[in-house]
Amino acid sequence: MEFKNLKLTNSHVCDCMSGAINTNSEMFIRRIGAKKVKAGDFKVKIEREDTVDGDTCDEFCSQREISINNIERYDKDEIIESYKIELMKQKKYAPNIEFFYSEFCFSDGSGRVKHTPQHGHESHHDFYKSDTFDISMLQINGDPVRVAFVNTLVQEPSK
Repeated sequence: MEFKNLKLTNSHVCDCMSGAINTNSEMFIRRIGAKKVKAGDFKVKIEREDTVDGDTCDEFCSQREISINNIERYDKDEIIESYKIELMKQKKYAPNIEFFYSEFCFSDGSGRVKHTPQHGHESHHDFYKSDTFDISMLQINGDPVRVAFVNTLVQEPSK
């Protein structure tokens, strides 16, 4: 399995995948853009935007990972609540919000997963795609689920 997108273009020496493992036995969840999982739902930041490598290894690595949450060992309802809170903060002027999420396992050769707890969420993991990754390497568990809710943090736009 190769990871050419982790090759450096600057002077940093970063080991983004230190502690990352191959896993095809655990179930993960990811917020996605619509009712169907698409290739764009699994693009890393450097594939979605014009970015530079960053000044630190954290910045370099964060542009090359995909955030996912483990639902095998952690409470899925708590993870979905954290997605809601994150979206309410981002969409502070939207009174109603919806999103979709998908549950999946990885196939052999798809990439590596690293446990990276964030903001008090132990379930958070970084997924580093292999060079051969495509969404057909996901073992998707059912159809994506729609979640709609009222934004309790909504603000009026300033005039």
